[in-house]
Amino acid sequence: MTALPRIIPNSTVAEIQTKSGTITAHSRIEAIARVWQNRLRRRELLPFSAEPSLMRIVLFLAIAANSLDLVATALGIHWLGNREGNPLLAGIAHQHWWLFVLVKGIIIPLLIVRLYWYRNSAPLLATTGMALVTVALTVAVGQWLGWIAGVIQVTRILSL
Repeated sequence: MTALPRIIPNSTVAEIQTKSGTITAHSRIEAIARVWQNRLRRRELLPFSAEPSLMRIVLFLAIAANSLDLVATALGIHWLGNREGNPLLAGIAHQHWWLFVLVKGIIIPLLIVRLYWYRNSAPLLATTGMALVTVALTVAVGQWLGWIAGVIQVTRILSL
């Protein structure tokens, strides 16, 4: 919680005691702004090149798996006549295809990136969430590809 500035009587100077010392400013607003600037400076995001490479790899895998799942879903629904397995997206996948593509192709990757950026404020949530999303999407892609391969193989056998 941010400490409120202490105004010295008959003075235009505000002081705020922080862990790192006293911040002196000419107004309450300036004093509070300096406290928040100091907090933000301590929490600055690392440059993208200095971030841990494992989390960047997981981010890439999650977005790539989501994209592959969208392509496999399109092939499975429109070419092979299957249904969407996710009950939350099944309705829009079959009745409103373009809305499904918008959600699956744009909104879900943005949510994945948002989860990735939570790693500074909630590292356990971000790491666990990214791992779960990546595993779930990878399993979904694997199931789609296995189902598609099975359908193609069975139709080849039956057409002989």
